[in-house]
Amino acid sequence: MIRPITYTYKGRPLAPFGAQRSVRTVRRRKAVRSALLTGFCVLVVLAVAASLGWWLVSCFQSDDAPGEGSDISANNAESLITKTQTGPSSEAEPQEETAEAAVTITRPETPPARLSESADRQTLQIYNAAASAFQKKDYENARKALRLFFEKLQVPPGHPLYDRACAMLSDSSLAVYRSGSDPSAWKIHKVERGENLSRIARKYGTDVQTITEVNQLAGTTLRIGQTLRIPQGSWRIRIESKNRRLLLDNSGRLFKIYPIVISPEDASAGAGIYRVRRQQTPDRILLYGASASAPAAVIRSQGEDAGNGRPGFSMKPADLAELLLLIPEKTPAEILK
Repeated sequence: MIRPITYTYKGRPLAPFGAQRSVRTVRRRKAVRSALLTGFCVLVVLAVAASLGWWLVSCFQSDDAPGEGSDISANNAESLITKTQTGPSSEAEPQEETAEAAVTITRPETPPARLSESADRQTLQIYNAAASAFQKKDYENARKALRLFFEKLQVPPGHPLYDRACAMLSDSSLAVYRSGSDPSAWKIHKVERGENLSRIARKYGTDVQTITEVNQLAGTTLRIGQTLRIPQGSWRIRIESKNRRLLLDNSGRLFKIYPIVISPEDASAGAGIYRVRRQQTPDRILLYGASASAPAAVIRSQGEDAGNGRPGFSMKPADLAELLLLIPEKTPAEILK
């Protein structure tokens, strides 16, 4: 019988080579397998919980109004309208700074609206995109969305969101216009030798009063090298008798909407295209047609007598003063029945 060879060290027997190491290796492998199995189970549980959570959120969002949760910007609002009108397969159609201080808007913040206000979903999405941009003081994108609201969706007066949208359009347009961030709105003119206000006004197609008021000039004396802000753009007035509103366009884009009053004696103002002439005392806008001697209609302040039997329209005094400041002489005005 062959006896196994036993090795000793200092009188003590030694274990076979690698026996102790093999035991430690087995224990480590078991621990690693247990940790991997536990981690895998935890990941599976988390994935199932996340999937269930997303499913519940999507279910709730599909039933809610696209108000505060909608992420529709003013830039892609037009593509939303195009897709809705032509189907899901259609494609959407494709600064010079001045020294003026930034315009501060004092109107209260406009909260997002909800479907409970009798607004359809698409109108609400466009309105909320404008309100979101307006609150961020992104007035350019706010007025882009509001132009879609009024012109493409053609939201009429009396709509639950109409008044608030008009206020936002007014503030956004005026903020961009007065800040000078729109290069098409203003031109900086440097006064040269021999120039006066009348010559400068004729050069740019405006009038002396507008230049004086915009630049807050105390008189008509100018200094050589003095810089003046000259209003630019192509202004146009559209008067909608049926909707009782005056729409002011600048360079072919809706700038602002003013409410107007039409009394029975004023209802005879005929449809057509006229030219504006300003009257300073009292403040009025006279609309001249084919005859340059007698105005065909007049835009006056509320409470002012019509006078001379001329038909026309009435505006709030503050609105009329603002309109007189914006538009130059001979601005075209169209009366729509």
